[in-house]
Amino acid sequence: MAKLSESTLQSIRNFGRQDPAAPARRLAQAAPQYQQMGTTDPLARRVGSLFSNLGVDTSYMQTAPERIAAETQGLDLSTIEGQQKALQAELQYVQDPQARRALGLRMMELNKLKVQQEELAVKKAQQAVQQDVITRVANQFEDPLMADSVRAGLVPIPTAMVKLTEKRKNEQAMEGTKQQQLTYLTGLGVSSDSWLYKGISDGSLSDLSVTERGQAISSILEAEEIEGLLELPQMSERPDVKELLENGLINVSAAKEMLRDKEPDLSYSNSKWMLVDGKRTYVADVTPSSGEEYFGRYNETSQQWEKIDPSKAKKLSESEQINYNKVGPSERKLADLYLQRLGDKFTGIPYDIQREVILDTANLASQLMSERNISQEQAMEEASKAIIGGVKDSDSWFGSLTYERPAKPSVRREVDDYINAATKGQ
Repeated sequence: MAKLSESTLQSIRNFGRQDPAAPARRLAQAAPQYQQMGTTDPLARRVGSLFSNLGVDTSYMQTAPERIAAETQGLDLSTIEGQQKALQAELQYVQDPQARRALGLRMMELNKLKVQQEELAVKKAQQAVQQDVITRVANQFEDPLMADSVRAGLVPIPTAMVKLTEKRKNEQAMEGTKQQQLTYLTGLGVSSDSWLYKGISDGSLSDLSVTERGQAISSILEAEEIEGLLELPQMSERPDVKELLENGLINVSAAKEMLRDKEPDLSYSNSKWMLVDGKRTYVADVTPSSGEEYFGRYNETSQQWEKIDPSKAKKLSESEQINYNKVGPSERKLADLYLQRLGDKFTGIPYDIQREVILDTANLASQLMSERNISQEQAMEEASKAIIGGVKDSDSWFGSLTYERPAKPSVRREVDDYINAATKGQ
């Protein structure tokens, strides 16, 4: 039997008195103490290997580290579940109290992470369901501004559902006889001088679908509601909301929700309409509640301010300016209806160009009514045919459409000549 040297025995006797920082002490403490099991005897393990090849269970010969390795083989340690199973396997065989405590603390951390992971998964699932509901509700609105307001969260789902109920009610009422439709409009407070009332009364709007007439009702009521909302005392405290509403960038429902928020998260100044990337765009110097001021534009789809390069903004020509006091929701809806009669010339163009065309048609119709003293219906018909002439095929290889409003008539040029020239694409 081999004998230990005296120096080795002395080292063992002095271990407890060693400096904790000594390399020997650190090395001894670093290795965890496992339960004594199995065997490391070479002869016994060779015999065990032979029996194992014959199908005999020889796992009892495995040492603790070997059993841990066997039980954790194939685990995906990149996942929380895999790490938990690996720790559970090791905890079965570790005897050292300090090592067990460290493993236990790690297990507690993993359990906490797993709970957080599960909560996040539930939250994501709820958000996905909520977003699906928002999308389905938004898609039921023919009005793109209302649809964008719902998607952006400016108009809550309950408010949107009320608007949808009103929309269906209006459409159902427009399925009745002419007299029933007029009676319904009168009950809503729609003036007999309105283009919708007169159009239904004299039959000039008989070709409008039930859905289109329902949209027209909503637009007329929206215009009246905007007038009342702009006169509220709260508007003096929220000039940002007033500007967006006056410029047709938000609707009444979104404005009401914004007014409920007493503390806006940003302010802006020097706001104006300019040309950005070839499109009429509302820009301003924006100051967030926390952060530095930047030059931004109002994104009408997301209904948020976004930073842009000031050099991209170009001054609008006089003909591109819009007087929104004369072009409200009612006028824009009437322009939309007249433009839809042009078929694919209008319905086949992208929404951002459609919006420009609608605005310019309503604005030109307002000018024609003032300068020529003609009816709103005649003005809309002539303006729609003139303005659609500004939509052209671009010279780009992918063949997209572009729009440039026909030049505003000069003092020396008659409006009739302007309309004829624009219609012919001159």
